[in-house]
Amino acid sequence: MLLATLLALSHAVPTARAEAYALNDAGITLDTPAGWEMTRWSDWDWKGKSGDGAVAVEVWYTPFQVAITKDAAERWAGIYGEKLDEMRALGVLRDTVAIEEIAGRPTARTTMRFSFDRGGPKGVMVVAAFPVEGKVMHVATLAAAPNAGKAAAALDTLLTRLTVQKPAAEILALGGTATTPLGFTATLPDGWRRPLPIEEAEADKAVAAIVIGPKDPSACLRAIRPSPGGEVDVLLFCGETWKMGILDEDSFAFEEARLKQRFFGKAADKVPAAQPLPHKDRLGMLLTPEINGKDLRIGALPYDRGTVVVWGVSEPGGAEVLASAIRATSASLAFEGPDGGASVHEIGEWIVHTLTYRPWHPAVIGAGAMFLAVLGGFGWLVFRKPKVADPLG
Repeated sequence: MLLATLLALSHAVPTARAEAYALNDAGITLDTPAGWEMTRWSDWDWKGKSGDGAVAVEVWYTPFQVAITKDAAERWAGIYGEKLDEMRALGVLRDTVAIEEIAGRPTARTTMRFSFDRGGPKGVMVVAAFPVEGKVMHVATLAAAPNAGKAAAALDTLLTRLTVQKPAAEILALGGTATTPLGFTATLPDGWRRPLPIEEAEADKAVAAIVIGPKDPSACLRAIRPSPGGEVDVLLFCGETWKMGILDEDSFAFEEARLKQRFFGKAADKVPAAQPLPHKDRLGMLLTPEINGKDLRIGALPYDRGTVVVWGVSEPGGAEVLASAIRATSASLAFEGPDGGASVHEIGEWIVHTLTYRPWHPAVIGAGAMFLAVLGGFGWLVFRKPKVADPLG
């Protein structure tokens, strides 16, 4: 099929003049030389061929902007291999990977080798990946092996002629400490950052897939860990007005049951036991539910405005990464309120908590002993026999 496609291209009638094609979602415009032909064009992708029909061209993007590194390039090579597999190519191999600067843009350039069919002619795919705002563009040229030089030259032509309307944004500053209007700041782990505005809708899709997430993700601090393949891990730090009861080691099991009921209702009993989520001056919980299609982890930590709830969502296999990230960021939370944003409870709540969970606490025993002493003294005054006056005295 792949060979038939390239042979069909060689018999196409070329256009007589250069053409420009805007890919609005991608934020680039292709400027093809005279004689090149378009076979598909949308706001997010483009397919066509060179003027002599020897080279096929595909242009597309993957969501989320990532740095151009050797590790990312190796991941993209895997994606290119999958693309060739879908075209029914055989014997797909990554040939070379290099990080270059092309037209002033950091670019990962990858060469893939393959066979058109078993024991048949060979082919080549040359691909360039470079960042634009919130995305990574991929420009690929394909040809039979004898035309490998033409495929490389066609790629160079496209890269030098195209224009970028939405250049790559600065993302380094989006990591580290993030301030929120919710009464706390969080320090994000390595590899995590706040999303660019153009990435937020795509991140929200991942959260929407878990159904039970926050009602308004836009009101939460978002953090993402994008992968070169377009998948993304998401953390949402939300400030909820509801509060847990006094949470410590003694009340952990009771508060855990209440928290599971709040999030999962009738399915609460199916959720594994919560794990402690320690902070320097308080205790929280980490819930590890099992859901279909996504990995989900939920952290809850009390503070003076209610409860900080951290939702972590990833593709299957990312649960431990989420748990580690929630533990790290929860430990890093700095609260703005008085007493370090400590959760506020009335004296009556403390009395009930102590009597319920710490009946043998010295203060309880002492108070009980004092009460009994007072009660005993009162009883002695009430029930003691009154002195009878001596009639002879």
